[in-house]
Amino acid sequence: MSGGEQAIGRGQSQRRNYGERSNDVTDKLPDAGSEMYEQARESFEQGRRAARYRGEDVERYVREKPLRSLLIAAGVGWLIGAIWRRL
Repeated sequence: MSGGEQAIGRGQSQRRNYGERSNDVTDKLPDAGSEMYEQARESFEQGRRAARYRGEDVERYVREKPLRSLLIAAGVGWLIGAIWRRL
């Protein structure tokens, strides 16, 4: 066998090897995609629950201390207005 024929043989062997590897990767892609989807869904649900709890906390605070809540809101509004005017 000549050097050129050996190089062709090695190239064909590598091509088959890469083909098998790519098949392995494509077989694993759907599993990786569904795993990522599940992780994203779980993170979204955790964030949603946390936001709901925070909203309930704020609502409870406002019911317990309405005057203080009103003064805080007015102060924050004044601060935002002052910053906005400077821009």
